[in-house]
Amino acid sequence: MKNFVIANKDTLVIVHRYEAEAKQLFGGDWGSSEVAHLEVPEELDPETVKLVVNGEEYTLEADPVLVAAKQLKIKEALVTEAFNRLNAEVYAQNALVSGTTNPDSAIAWQETYKNMKSSPSRFSSKGYKAEKAVGAFNVGDALDTDQKITDYASLRLSENLDYSIWRMDRIEAWKAERAAILAGE
Repeated sequence: MKNFVIANKDTLVIVHRYEAEAKQLFGGDWGSSEVAHLEVPEELDPETVKLVVNGEEYTLEADPVLVAAKQLKIKEALVTEAFNRLNAEVYAQNALVSGTTNPDSAIAWQETYKNMKSSPSRFSSKGYKAEKAVGAFNVGDALDTDQKITDYASLRLSENLDYSIWRMDRIEAWKAERAAILAGE
C-alpha cells in the first residue's frame, strides 16, 4: 500500500490523506483552487508531511511542527501507560498491606493501629482477633492482652511504614521514568 495526499495549491494545506495501491481519482469540491495530488515518499510519515512549492513543482517534506506534535503525543501515551502501571502496582501493594484498595479504609486501619498501640487496654477486652498473619500472629489469633494488642499494632504499623517507603520509592522511579520518556531516552 502507498500513501497519498491531496493539498490545496493556493494555501498549501493538505485536505485529504489516504492509503491505496495506486492514486485514486476523486471528484468533488476541494475549494476554489487547484489541488496537488501526490504520493508520499516511503521515507516520510504521511501524518507529518507538508506541501512545499519550488517554482512550478509541488513536493512533500517533513513538517517539523507536525513531527514534534506526533512525538509529543507518543510520549504522552507512554507517560500515561507508565502512570497507570504505577497506580496498579500501588493499589495492589496497598491491598496486600492493608487488606483493602479503598484509601479511606486503609487510612482508618492505620489510625486504628495507632490507637491500639497508644491505648491497648481499651482494645484488649473486646475479643478482637488478628486480621492478618504478621510476625508471630496468625489470622484469627486472639488479641486479648495489652501486650498482644501493642505487639500486633506495632507489627501492622511497621508494615505500613515499609509500604509507605516502598510507595515513595516507586513514585520516584516513575518520575525518573517520566523524565526519561519526555527527554526521548
